[in-house]
Amino acid sequence: MKETVETKKETKREELCVNTKLGQLVAYASTDPEHPGIFIDLRQEGQECMAPICLAEFTGDDCDSSGKELPPSIVCRVWGDAAREDYAYQVTCRNMDEYFAERHSGTGITDRLGDDQKLCTDTELGQLIAYAGGDPEYPGIFIDIKRGSVDGPILLAEYTETEYTPSGMLPPSIITRIWGNTMDDDYTNTFVSENMEKFFADTDSNN
Repeated sequence: MKETVETKKETKREELCVNTKLGQLVAYASTDPEHPGIFIDLRQEGQECMAPICLAEFTGDDCDSSGKELPPSIVCRVWGDAAREDYAYQVTCRNMDEYFAERHSGTGITDRLGDDQKLCTDTELGQLIAYAGGDPEYPGIFIDIKRGSVDGPILLAEYTETEYTPSGMLPPSIITRIWGNTMDDDYTNTFVSENMEKFFADTDSNN
């Protein structure tokens, strides 16, 4: 499948779409006003439902894995198993205030994109912006957070054929990379989306 990028404005919602060999990655804004965020799902031709990949959202009423109440935060939720209804992983993005305090000005990548090349949603901590990655071999969708003219990394959901794990090379897959520490240049977490074929087979059998 040819890798392309498009933004669809429909009556129900706006979508940012990136084609991959496994299907079309689709970013769209969540509808919960208390938790504004951006979902990324995978759509396959001929299927009515999309497989969940990840969500980056603002939360002011959440807890970490130990049960401790979080301050207002951006959290990333990842469905490592597409066949499960709920997400499998949660990562809180840390050190955002420190990141933006060190970067008072500058033009971020999202300022250089047209309105039809990005999808935006406002939160109390900044504007979440989804846009297509620039590597044609690894088509994907980034989500950044923006304050003023400065962008900070949140996550990347992308297609890959060259991802290694301790047990060997993965088959062609969709993976989510998360910047759990905004101050780090590199991502801190990588999650593989599994059971895509099962999800779409089960969905097809139920139609």
